[in-house]
Amino acid sequence: MWRRIQTLYLALATIMCASMFFIRFATVYAADGEDTIMYYEMIPTAMLMISAISANGVAAFTYKNRILQVRVAGTASLVCLALQIYLLYHFFRADDSIVFSISMVFPAIAAILDFLAYRAIWRDEMAIFAASRLKGKDRKQAD
Repeated sequence: MWRRIQTLYLALATIMCASMFFIRFATVYAADGEDTIMYYEMIPTAMLMISAISANGVAAFTYKNRILQVRVAGTASLVCLALQIYLLYHFFRADDSIVFSISMVFPAIAAILDFLAYRAIWRDEMAIFAASRLKGKDRKQAD
């Protein structure tokens, strides 16, 4: 399992999405002080993060069923893109008193890692398919 590069990609994407629970989203500066907003305080963001973490975890541990793994990795990539779009919506809607953290790009990086895992899993599946064709398992015997 850990010998394949796609497992590393999926693990890194999971760590990036999970680390967002412990990092601040933004700091709001006002006349009376500053206030910190965390990612988990916004319900849609927390739901998307939990979905991305779950999808990456399932994709990492379904290595024996590559077709399911490739589908879940693609879904995880789409969920990370949805999270990034939602965060960008907040970024472009904000006023000047809000300073965002650099961790806003974590979902985009996780989506890229998920896509790389998707490609590596698909490449493995095609190599196994080609090898099985060469062995003659898929050929019908002409009698």
